[in-house]
Amino acid sequence: MPYYHLSVSEVYREFALRCLHDDPDLFILSTVEDHSLRRVELPSWAPDLSIPLARSMLAYPSMDVMVPYLESAKGKPTMTWSGTEPDVLILQGHRVDVIQNVLDTGASALVQGIVHLTKAFAQDFPLEYPTGETKTEALWRTLMANIGNTPTYEYPAPEVFAKFFAADSNKEAVISEEGLRGLQIEDNSGGPGSYSGDQASQDSKDFTEAVSRAMGERKFFVTEGKLYGIGPQSVQKGDIVFLIAGGRVSYAIRPHETNGSMEFSFVGECYCHGICHGQALSK
Repeated sequence: MPYYHLSVSEVYREFALRCLHDDPDLFILSTVEDHSLRRVELPSWAPDLSIPLARSMLAYPSMDVMVPYLESAKGKPTMTWSGTEPDVLILQGHRVDVIQNVLDTGASALVQGIVHLTKAFAQDFPLEYPTGETKTEALWRTLMANIGNTPTYEYPAPEVFAKFFAADSNKEAVISEEGLRGLQIEDNSGGPGSYSGDQASQDSKDFTEAVSRAMGERKFFVTEGKLYGIGPQSVQKGDIVFLIAGGRVSYAIRPHETNGSMEFSFVGECYCHGICHGQALSK
């Protein structure tokens, strides 16, 4: 039976609650838009269904493809909600780390600009990433959320993409719509290699589109523990990278004190490199 007395805000909130209750993957949380775009006053965890989603969802780059992220390992969402405080939702999870710094690459920056800015931003970062990967590998994988391009959205992203990230460093390669044809680039193993022809052009296009998809309407960040990630435009220093039981991605939440107690606002889904298979829960 329809409830015509409910406000738009209440309808959106009730819809989000029903989705959270019925979906063990917490898909609805990935649809929460950047809060600066909202038209309806809502709790931070409920999406504003009056506006189109401006960015791709990390675990669901296409409605018929789900990337096998398993960041919260095998957990079942535990949700507590009360009608006496309808905007407050309690979910169990795991605190991963605190965001230390955020890079604003611009909402519509070109891919080559994003790559150059990120490298400059990470210049003084440790050469070895916490997972044991090199800094360079962790950077390029983070910028595309470690997902390849359409139609397969290969995960993890194909190793060939490292070539385009490295080539861009030398400024011999300007990644463009035309791709790379007959370009001599440096292999990620350190030796020179020839990379040319139609395959190079296609791989260049795939690299560009993978970064563009993942970084569209998102910012790059680094945590206090030197983990790299990407999150919503509104993500900021001091936000917490958090895993929610059942979720396939990590999320940014923002702590704030209310009436003497600590509460959190939901910021949005994140990709944090190196915790995609529950590694954070083993610590």
